[in-house]
Amino acid sequence: MMQVMRDSATSLTLSPADGCYIRGLYVEGARWDMAEFHLAESRPKELYTDMPVVWLQPVANRKPPTQGVYECPVYKTLTRAGQSNEDQSSLIKDGIVMASLPNSSCISKWRSRLHCRSDFA
Repeated sequence: MMQVMRDSATSLTLSPADGCYIRGLYVEGARWDMAEFHLAESRPKELYTDMPVVWLQPVANRKPPTQGVYECPVYKTLTRAGQSNEDQSSLIKDGIVMASLPNSSCISKWRSRLHCRSDFA
C-alpha cells in the first residue's frame, strides 16, 4: 500500500516501523494538491510535478480500493514500459508497481495521461 505523506522529506528523520519512505517521484500530466490531498489538474505549462514523500507499506493479500482512487503506474525510468494500464502482468514484469492515489476526478481522465516516475534507475 502507498500512503502519500503530509510531512516533508527533511522532517521524516526516522525510518517507519514497517515499509519505507520514497522520495523523488514525479507525476506527469497532473499534480498533487497538498491542500486537498488528492490528484489535481496540472497548472499551465507544468508537464512534470514533484510528488510528496510516499510511505510504501507491505500489506498481505491487500484488496485494492474500488472507488476514490486512481491506480497509477510507477515507472523506475523516464521511458514508459508495458503494454497498457490494464495489462498488469506486463507492467509488473517491466519493473514498476501500481500506486493507489486518491483523486476526486473521473478515473478515465487520468488513465489516458498520467503516470508517476522516479529519476532513480
